[in-house]
Amino acid sequence: MLEARTEAPPTLRLAAGVELIGEYRDSGFQEPQYLVGRADGQIIQLPRLLYLVLADIDGKRTADEVAIMVSDQFGRSLTGEQITYLVDNKLRPAGLIAAADGEAQPRSVRPDPLLALRSRTTVVPAAAAWVIAGLFRPLFWRPVVIAALLALVAVDVAIVVLGGIAQLLPSVQTLVHEPIATLFVLVVVFVFGMFHECGHVTACRYGGARPGPMGIGIYLVWPAMYSTVTDAYRLDRTGRLRTDLGGIYFNVLFLIVAGAAYLVTGAPWLLITLVLLHVQTIWQFLPSLRLDGYYILSDLAGVPDLFSLLGPVLRSLIPGREPHPRVAELKPWTRRVITVWVLLAVPCLLYFFALLVFAMPRILPMVWDSLQVITAGVAEAIRTGQVAAATLGMIQVSLLILPWAGLVMIAAAFGRTLIGVLGRRHRPASAAGGTRTGPQPRAAAGRGWFITAAAGLALIAGIVLVRMGTRGATPGETALADSASAVAGLAMLPSWPDAVAVHQLAALQVLLSGYAPPVLPDIVRVAAIAAGLAGCLALWPVVRRCRVRPPAAALAVGLGGLVLLHGSIDPGGLAAAWLILAAATVGRGRTENAVAVVATVIGVLTAPLAAVALGAAGASALLAGASRPGVVRLLGGAVLAGAAAAVAVAATGDGPLVVTGAGPVPPTLLPVLLGAAAMLGAAWSRSRRLRPAAGAAGALVVCVAAPGPHATTALLLVAPILAVLAVVLLDRAFRKAPAPTPVPAPAATAPVPASAPAETGAAQ
Repeated sequence: MLEARTEAPPTLRLAAGVELIGEYRDSGFQEPQYLVGRADGQIIQLPRLLYLVLADIDGKRTADEVAIMVSDQFGRSLTGEQITYLVDNKLRPAGLIAAADGEAQPRSVRPDPLLALRSRTTVVPAAAAWVIAGLFRPLFWRPVVIAALLALVAVDVAIVVLGGIAQLLPSVQTLVHEPIATLFVLVVVFVFGMFHECGHVTACRYGGARPGPMGIGIYLVWPAMYSTVTDAYRLDRTGRLRTDLGGIYFNVLFLIVAGAAYLVTGAPWLLITLVLLHVQTIWQFLPSLRLDGYYILSDLAGVPDLFSLLGPVLRSLIPGREPHPRVAELKPWTRRVITVWVLLAVPCLLYFFALLVFAMPRILPMVWDSLQVITAGVAEAIRTGQVAAATLGMIQVSLLILPWAGLVMIAAAFGRTLIGVLGRRHRPASAAGGTRTGPQPRAAAGRGWFITAAAGLALIAGIVLVRMGTRGATPGETALADSASAVAGLAMLPSWPDAVAVHQLAALQVLLSGYAPPVLPDIVRVAAIAAGLAGCLALWPVVRRCRVRPPAAALAVGLGGLVLLHGSIDPGGLAAAWLILAAATVGRGRTENAVAVVATVIGVLTAPLAAVALGAAGASALLAGASRPGVVRLLGGAVLAGAAAAVAVAATGDGPLVVTGAGPVPPTLLPVLLGAAAMLGAAWSRSRRLRPAAGAAGALVVCVAAPGPHATTALLLVAPILAVLAVVLLDRAFRKAPAPTPVPAPAATAPVPASAPAETGAAQ
């Protein structure tokens, strides 16, 4: 008789690198909170029950054995099934429990804090930061700290008494006329920022914690230094506050040395540097951004991430509503402090956001103009051998580019947030909770990226509208604008081929008459921008049909918008919008195919140069249809290629197809055309499916390079094709195997920000 063989219940093991830190001391929560360190440096905040479960897991005990031990310590009876539930739904998704044998380890949850420093790179590794902290450690002895504070007061008073305030204006004039002095100021400010971060890591080690790496990044729209001192959460409130104030204390030490140097030398640039460093030190106390003041307030209140409480506090302030559970778990005095902070921080953040939205369309054009002037100055300085002026100019160019980069990152962060909100809103319910209709998370993510791309197009259109008055109209634009205005007033009818484009501009002018300035040709430019905006939005379904991911599709829409929303009055923009509509609708059904045919015909009639692209695309499609094209394919391809060449010759020469476009493309675009040619070669060689689009784009690129008034028309026609090909190639190049789906953060485990409490030290 065979006996049934029973398997031993599995044992529980902690994930590699998990460290039980202990109770979060001096916290602002009513119930004690406990901290656990993960191998990647992340600190996890847990309630007492989950911490006891982790503490009793030693790799040998089963869930039933852990339940017995936790029940004795917690004072409540727990079963093995309850321990298994906590492990599977709370601890394992947080990366604290090792995967069972034969199972894949789930991806660990990492927080995405609001207004955190995301774009950054490590400069000083953790080992070097530990050595630096050891060298400066004696500076935190109490007698040294007191002496430093008194010395700063003495140095500042001496500078004021000796006439430092009266020397500010002459010092500024000196900087204007001496580029080398300005370069010295920038170097000192950079060293000041790095020394500030050395103060954080030194204070972290002085308190008994282990600092991490230091580096540099971009915080919102300005450069910033950062130091990773997450391990300071294991310290008490005094140790955490010392870590927060360590950077400001090192600012004091630096100011003492710089002030003494100014008193000895009297150098004007040192006086300006002192003023900048004092302002930067005061700026660090601002609590509405993730600067030192924010972390000081956070540690005083005993709450790791204040920004995570913005929503709960605001919802709790609504009359008639019960306090949010996350607010109710706070101590009364902590709740009052955070409420006051929210009431002050929210208006500041809204003001900053509104200023950013409304000012950027005006600031960025000025930045672009300044960038061109400075670039020309750098070239002249290099030619004449002025090393200091050239270096300063290159630094200025880098600083001018930062607002553009910061704006892109803010838009990307907004898009990620929006995608997350849509994903949570449309996440399908589990089997236990029933079914829920609505878009799937992937569709919601695509919608979020489309909204982000549309917002970017609106920003580009706003910048173009602001700059419309800075460029005069070309003769071709004036002719089209006058014709469109005449048609709108039923005064005259233009001759073909301008007639189709002019009628469309006239119709748009009538529709937009209440939204555009009544000045020619600006009102017609607004109509051209509206047509380009519609074409860019229609580019989204075209790119998505190529099976690229939503971020790449949003990039294609943005790239197309950079060209189509340029504010020039040209039939090419209108034709491009019609052809994009045709590409978006073809192959979706009988009605959609009919719409595609009509749109293609209108597009070719609007800008006959579009026939070049169609002929080249058809020829490329026939030649790419088989590995060895037959006679019929070769003849068909030759006929289409010949037709495209004939149209190109007629449209770019003195034939009847010439249109009154915006004018020739500037020579500065030639490097872009060379890059486009290289990309088209890559697209042709990598995929047969891309060859029709590559052939069409290649024919139009040749038309762009050929001199004549048709160049802008060809550029507007080829821009959407190049955008689609670029993102398809990029998406295929960076596409990886599908990663496991991230597990949502468990409600009982609150990850602490990975780079708190001293993450940013602005070095402007």
